[in-house]
Amino acid sequence: MLLDLPISGGAVGPRVVPSTWLDDLEERFANIDIAIDVEEHPKATGTAKSWILQFQSDNLAHDTDEDSVTRSLEAYLLWLFGYIMFNNSHGAYVDRVLVPYTQEIAEAAVEEMPQYS
Repeated sequence: MLLDLPISGGAVGPRVVPSTWLDDLEERFANIDIAIDVEEHPKATGTAKSWILQFQSDNLAHDTDEDSVTRSLEAYLLWLFGYIMFNNSHGAYVDRVLVPYTQEIAEAAVEEMPQYS
């Protein structure tokens, strides 16, 4: 234990982000039910905050499909991790190393939610 907190799940650490991370991200977000401003596009360093903020729940229709909800959750987690919990020096971008974590959490079933320490 560190600071009297139990360690649970896998350690959060550097991951090798595939060189295709941006193409993979674009493919996952291609069919969502939200009109996306193509000028606010993810960059090589990571996803832009202005791009992430387009995926707010207010922009979802009441009868939206599950994939759009999952992608909006993934975008929310990118914002939460990149701007609140693990702020960095990239300025207006979330580090691309967080993309695999947010995808895993967003796509996991509740009973199979990954845990990290």
